[in-house]
Amino acid sequence: MTSSSPVSPVVSEAVGVRRDPLWALLPWLHPERRALGWTLAVDVLARLLLVGQSVVLTWAVAEAVVHRVLPPWWLWLVGAALIVSRMVLTWHEMDISHDVAYRVLAHLRAALFGGFSRGVPRRAPGQHTGRLASTAMGDVETLEFFYAHTVPQLASAGLLLVGGTVVAAVVSPSLSVVLPSAAVALVVAGLVGARRARVLGERALVAKESLAAVTVDVFGAAREVIAHQVVGRCVEDVVAAGRRADRARARVEVHQQRQDQVREVVVLAAVLVVLVVSSRSALSGPVASAVTVGALALLGPVAEAATTVTRLQPLRAAAGRVVEGISLPVEGLSEPVSPVAVGEGPWGLSVEGVRVDFPQETVSVPTVVVRPGERVALVGPSGCGKSTVVNVLSGVWVPDAGSVSLWTVGGGRVALGELPSEVRCRRIAVVDQESTVVHGTVRDNVRLGRPGASEELVLASLERAGLVLEGPRWVAGLDTVVGEGGLSLSGGQRARLALARAWAQEPSVLVLDETTSGLDARTEADVLSRLCSSGRGTTVVVVSHRESTVAAMDRVIRLG
Repeated sequence: MTSSSPVSPVVSEAVGVRRDPLWALLPWLHPERRALGWTLAVDVLARLLLVGQSVVLTWAVAEAVVHRVLPPWWLWLVGAALIVSRMVLTWHEMDISHDVAYRVLAHLRAALFGGFSRGVPRRAPGQHTGRLASTAMGDVETLEFFYAHTVPQLASAGLLLVGGTVVAAVVSPSLSVVLPSAAVALVVAGLVGARRARVLGERALVAKESLAAVTVDVFGAAREVIAHQVVGRCVEDVVAAGRRADRARARVEVHQQRQDQVREVVVLAAVLVVLVVSSRSALSGPVASAVTVGALALLGPVAEAATTVTRLQPLRAAAGRVVEGISLPVEGLSEPVSPVAVGEGPWGLSVEGVRVDFPQETVSVPTVVVRPGERVALVGPSGCGKSTVVNVLSGVWVPDAGSVSLWTVGGGRVALGELPSEVRCRRIAVVDQESTVVHGTVRDNVRLGRPGASEELVLASLERAGLVLEGPRWVAGLDTVVGEGGLSLSGGQRARLALARAWAQEPSVLVLDETTSGLDARTEADVLSRLCSSGRGTTVVVVSHRESTVAAMDRVIRLG
């Protein structure tokens, strides 16, 4: 993985292999190993400067107090240089560690959306877009602490402890026993209640996800909420979910404060032991004072490391969600290894022996053959496989058995999975009953189907769909803001806008899944009239229960 690529083989092998999600996230640091090495070097040097300034200034003050001898002027300059150098290095370490962290988070988000593109929507129930959004926006951001404050800092604390113990063995052998013993005690204190912290972190994350899910549900069903006059109840649900999330987070904070108190007691005990041992050493007064302060300065990074270990425990749940999202199983078609080109114009399609397995049932689709440029209607009772055909054609799901192939007027059959994903997504357009209208302008929504589409193509697509931008509603023309979910549009206008988006793709196959089911008879007739008068340059597959829509097609294919 390079600094610009979201995924690497190292990461791919690690995700889903290691049980601990924090371990599974470590390989994402691999591309930043040079920056991490530099961070480690800077952190070690900054902490050594802290020890050095503590020793030098303590010795100078002790010399003046005990022997009433003013240290030489150059010693004060050395102390000042150590202080300034440490300040600069500390700032630099914070800068590069956070720079590394946010670069890694950017790669994580890219990989997370890659996982979403492969595994959303899932066939199995239980997946919720609110929870996915919480993972993408909240859980990834939470991991900033892990990437910015963990690996180099823990490594530098260990290196300083080992080096300090070696020096202490030469200067004061008794301290060489006290330092590692105090470090072990601090680490144990950091691990006390670790399991409880993980459990509380998981509960807090579940509560936060529930709040996100409830909020998304309420705003997504804004029409129904207002129409059924349940605004008050929905507000109560959101407030209740928010309170549960706050209580769960408060429990995490209280537990961490208790762990901090335990650690502070251990630190105080370690300081007292160091003072007692130093007071009984054979070293002279100023030297003993300097050695004591130096030993305490070495314990500082260890105490910080113990704090880091404590803070990491609640993050395991967030790390687990991110790892799970990155490694979502593939539900749709992947990029083919050897993509095959297909000619322009309308495509014929063949669905043969397709079977899609769901957790609760298996849906088998009979053979469906549509000739290039033909307009056909798929009809049948609910559950017979109509929507399954749509999802398979669009590449959202990969069938567990059977095949889907395409061909042009000139012949040459190609499997759907052999098409480059960019070509497949543009040349096979799907408009369903609930096609999303995003918050933005009319132009933005049409260009979702064809990013970078010219003004002429956007206007032509709108005209082809019968959406005329005239009257007070459309004063801004293509720059008219339609609102999130198209709340400011009528059902017919939303359907036409979604259809215009599909026409902007200049598709070879156009699939309409119950697109006309919510339209009044007049709007339906106009949409169908424009569809049938658009020529034979596009193959049209319509899924519908409405007899008027079915009657407008060339042929009817009955499923089930």
